[in-house]
Amino acid sequence: MKRSVIFLHETLQTMDKTAENIRRLRMRAGMTQQELADRLHLSRSSIANYETGSRQPGMDVIASLSAVFQVPVASLLGLDESPSEEREEQGGALSLAALSKEAKASLLAFYSFLLSGENVFVPR
Repeated sequence: MKRSVIFLHETLQTMDKTAENIRRLRMRAGMTQQELADRLHLSRSSIANYETGSRQPGMDVIASLSAVFQVPVASLLGLDESPSEEREEQGGALSLAALSKEAKASLLAFYSFLLSGENVFVPR
């Protein structure tokens, strides 16, 4: 039971970071929700839901967001703990070796959650 609670807590933290990062990156790019939605062939409400955390983007959308904003998936998910200078030396790539044990566990938990196909609504 305790392990399930920890897993859920880590998954929710990752979801919150992802929502915040999508909004922050969109605004930094000077894009409206509609402009980002058009670029990804999604509805504006989908982008709004991703930014509030009421829905989680699938891995295909995560990959597209990563490409649009030119950031590693780990950064988008809020799991990137390596200095930006180190990433620049690697051509913007992030290796799993650069992640902490906790970040790796969170990434795996989030990935497992996405693969499960469950769409859990998390009230704010």
